[in-house]
Amino acid sequence: MIRYTTEHNVESILEALEEAIEITTTNRIDPYKQHQQVQKLYSWKDVAYRTVKVYDCLRSLEDDTWEERMTRYLKLGPISGIFAVFLAMVDFLLYRILQWIKPDDAFDIMPFKCRG
Repeated sequence: MIRYTTEHNVESILEALEEAIEITTTNRIDPYKQHQQVQKLYSWKDVAYRTVKVYDCLRSLEDDTWEERMTRYLKLGPISGIFAVFLAMVDFLLYRILQWIKPDDAFDIMPFKCRG
């Protein structure tokens, strides 16, 4: 069952929840009608279109340089920024150690054919 509230406050949300619980416990739900309501909410073609749009946007972005990332992390705050930079450096150090243990040329790289 789908129930929309006209007001966005605690009382109206609780009222809608109580009504939904009552309908569910008294078996007053028509499964076919509920399925029809949910079916109208989603268009999988639209979901796929929006997903492709997001991926295309992400693919067009340039990678940040190391300095740009550290500068962005430092803007998180006086303490959390320094902590984020520290974590990024530890992460990079761990990545380099793993590269030293098992170099990239030891792996077969799958070509990414979606890039234009």
